[in-house]
Amino acid sequence: MTQLTVPAEQPTTELTQHALLVVWGHFAQTLDLPAYLATIPLAQKTVKHTPAAKLLTLFLSLLSGNEYLSDLSNGPAPFYHDPAVAAAWELPALAEASGVSRTLTAADSSTLAALQAALDAVTQPFVNRAVADLRSRNQPLVLDADLTGRPVSSSSTTYPDAAFGYMDGQIRLGYQVAVLCLHTELYGRQWLTAQQHPGDTVSAPCLTDLVAATEQRLGCHPVRRPDLVDRRIWATQGHIAQADQRIAATTARIAALTTREDEILATLTTLQAARYTTPPAQRAVLFQQVRANEKRLRWLRQRWAQAVTTLERTQQQAAVLQEHLSTFQTRRDQLAAENVAQPAGPRCILRMDAGFSSGANLTFLLEAGYEILTKSANAALLTTLLKRVSEDTGWTRVGQNAEMVSWPEYQLTTCPYPLTVGVERFHTPQ
Repeated sequence: MTQLTVPAEQPTTELTQHALLVVWGHFAQTLDLPAYLATIPLAQKTVKHTPAAKLLTLFLSLLSGNEYLSDLSNGPAPFYHDPAVAAAWELPALAEASGVSRTLTAADSSTLAALQAALDAVTQPFVNRAVADLRSRNQPLVLDADLTGRPVSSSSTTYPDAAFGYMDGQIRLGYQVAVLCLHTELYGRQWLTAQQHPGDTVSAPCLTDLVAATEQRLGCHPVRRPDLVDRRIWATQGHIAQADQRIAATTARIAALTTREDEILATLTTLQAARYTTPPAQRAVLFQQVRANEKRLRWLRQRWAQAVTTLERTQQQAAVLQEHLSTFQTRRDQLAAENVAQPAGPRCILRMDAGFSSGANLTFLLEAGYEILTKSANAALLTTLLKRVSEDTGWTRVGQNAEMVSWPEYQLTTCPYPLTVGVERFHTPQ
């Protein structure tokens, strides 16, 4: 018997204009991303492409940088007929734009929630590894928060909840997306969460939800500061005690004025009755006494009305203080419980735009244990700080043409805790 040697089949070479999508496809298979997307609920039957395949095609369109869905079929280099891309993503073929559009029309809120959960499941191991790496080397978690505009066509009426807002220096129709990312040594910048809002949304109200979602992705949080809330509790208790003292003093004053009013009314009653028995020669003196007591009665009633108003206002203030005290105590207990659940938290530095820097947000972040780096949107604060600058002020060089001066323990009117504030100046040829 003669053994024949059969030459090995040479691999075929396919040319593609989307090499990076091919690489990403093989990487996505190692992460089981197509399998995760196949579990997304979509109320649509399969004809030529499964709903999951069309959802995956949309995902590829986003990865390729397409601005419009129609670019899938009509873009400069459409990839829907590229077999190399389809094979890399374990698809027999890629759907056209019209089919993907029908799938998106069939999607609902449950589809979106399932998609977000699937993408979080795929990316969570990378977040966990990056955080563990930073914490093992005692490095802080540096986070960046931002609110970025996502404009759509200004004449469109089909985008739900779109609104006109400030985007890229213009008033445009669209959305605002609150995002927060983590800077890592292993993977560079990692996006942790993104929340879409109408286009007229401003930054400050988005922060607390953004931080909560971020901590859930990180699986950890900084050491909370219930001791800061204790200061507010003690201060509020002192204000309540002062209010109670004012209420007691005002109540006593009202009672004294009421007693005095009763005495004057009794005197007037006696004087009025005496008119019929008083001789004519003495009636002038009697009338003077009546007028004097009536004047005294009007003065007392004015003071009584003022005291009642003061009492009501003080009682309202005391009620508000009691509400604040209850809120502070609940907040303190929550922070203490979170420290018990996670006794060793990482150092977290949060950098954010001026739009996030409301007094309430600064208070919330400081109590939550964050170190904050931000700017102020308050022009009056800059004016106040510049008044502290003189010819003798010592500036510290912080850049090639930049200098800075700072002041610790600065008290803002909108934040109960002292901050370090600074002013930066730049040298230019002019």
